[in-house]
Amino acid sequence: MINNRCFFYSLIIMLILSFSCAPGPGQRTELLLQRDYQQMSDAQLQTYYRELGDQLVRETRAQREVGLLTRPAETDRLELLRARWNEVRGELRHRDLLL
Repeated sequence: MINNRCFFYSLIIMLILSFSCAPGPGQRTELLLQRDYQQMSDAQLQTYYRELGDQLVRETRAQREVGLLTRPAETDRLELLRARWNEVRGELRHRDLLL
């Protein structure tokens, strides 16, 4: 019985630590924006484009739900993300990868 409790508590602690260390929406966006899309292969660029789009949706939802649209830093990050998404879309068109 004691071993089950120890296992349960250690599992809870591991879950809490893993979620607290996971990057938030802003950190994910920063990591995406640091990548150099011009040096990517076609497959990498297409994956990167999808990742940017997914992150754009997450950021937009987070701002609507929490009401962060009034914070300039959050709005600037969203604008940078949208601008990068458009740049990558242009690169996909240039490489004839966008249908």
